[in-house]
Amino acid sequence: MGNLLKRVDEAWYRLEQALCVGLLVVMALSVFFDAIHRQASGKGRLEQICERLLGAAAAPRVSTLLAVLLTWWVIYGALRTVNSARQLSRARAAGVGVGGTLFAWGFVKALVAIFPNGLVWAQSVGLSGMLWVGFLGASMATKEGNHLTLEITDVIWKGKLKAHVGRLGALCAAAFCAVLGWLCWLQVQLEYREWADTDGATGTMMGLEAPRWAVFMVLPLAFGVMTLRLFARAVGPTEEEQGPQIAPLAVPGGDTK
Repeated sequence: MGNLLKRVDEAWYRLEQALCVGLLVVMALSVFFDAIHRQASGKGRLEQICERLLGAAAAPRVSTLLAVLLTWWVIYGALRTVNSARQLSRARAAGVGVGGTLFAWGFVKALVAIFPNGLVWAQSVGLSGMLWVGFLGASMATKEGNHLTLEITDVIWKGKLKAHVGRLGALCAAAFCAVLGWLCWLQVQLEYREWADTDGATGTMMGLEAPRWAVFMVLPLAFGVMTLRLFARAVGPTEEEQGPQIAPLAVPGGDTK
């Protein structure tokens, strides 16, 4: 039974890792594209500077030309200064810079055309993803033993008493997480009732149709997992009881002894 629970814990830990990586990518892309859209759909800083220096009539054309040249220069400079075994020639780097600039220009134009009203959901996606990544990360830290602890126990108590004090600390932390998880579950129930009673008209994220209860569900979920992991640490064997972990000795030829 113990081995089964360990395998389940390891599988859940890998799922937490995958979710954190995926959500970080989604968060970064949504906020990045939102920033690009805001600059492209209105007057950017470069156009504002050109307008002060050259006037309102010439500012759009000059700022666009400068933006194209700067984009090409950045791509060209990156290709020419990259540390690699085979460096691109100047002509090839210039050609790739032109292609990259045209792609970037077309991408920005398509982004503004596809989302004429802006990416109003981007901030909600970023905040929701940050909530999930933060609490999944806290759960992963509990699994790895990197959560906050009082290191003074390692100095004051020694021997067998030290192990019992560590168990007591893990048990108190588990009880604390259990209380917080229960309170979060009550909040999720309130959010769900508000969303269900109005057939989804309220109780959703701003600019996003996702219900708030689904976003907040990570709170009781993460606290529940942390409770179980801390409780397992409180009742499971200590590092002293497990004995020293001897790593396999590497020998020439790739075999281990």
